[in-house]
Amino acid sequence: MTKRYYTLGLLAGFLLLPLLGHSQAQKGDLMVSVHSRPIVGWGGNFGLLSNGQLGTKLGYMATDHLEIGLQSKGQLQANGSLPLQYRLSTGVYATHYFGHRRLQPFLSGGISGVAGNLPYQVNTQSGDLYGTENYLSVNYNLSAGLQYRLVKNLHVFGEWQYSKPILSTPITQSPVKPQRWQPATFGIRWRLGGR
Repeated sequence: MTKRYYTLGLLAGFLLLPLLGHSQAQKGDLMVSVHSRPIVGWGGNFGLLSNGQLGTKLGYMATDHLEIGLQSKGQLQANGSLPLQYRLSTGVYATHYFGHRRLQPFLSGGISGVAGNLPYQVNTQSGDLYGTENYLSVNYNLSAGLQYRLVKNLHVFGEWQYSKPILSTPITQSPVKPQRWQPATFGIRWRLGGR
């Protein structure tokens, strides 16, 4: 039992260690972000939708204000009458943070590969049939947001994203198109240190 507590103590220490030290990200630092977006909303003809998203970013501070890195996101959408829908994306990004204050605005841009599916409905004599149509795309992404430093090396943030396909497989059956304006996501950003 003590071995378990020792392991948990080491893990907690590893996670809390980055909170000590400089409070502002600096050139050479590694950054880790986790963000989420749980949503329940109206899906038009398809009724009430439950939509959840979880994403991660691993970044490197190229300068004191510019972060470059890799990002990935997964999204699931459920409705009682529709098959489960998904959207997975992975790509690269660059984010510029403005100023050195506790509250910092930022702008971000990047490119990602996306795989997902969209719902469709077919009216038949025996009733409505529902299905999903798969698609692949390469998107450019633009986002803007604010981050607030809670304690040393730990920030919370919110951002809004616009994502538009550059290349995409044709969508022929679904009347729904991939959403370009994404609802706000909220997350936590850790500075893991560097120099």
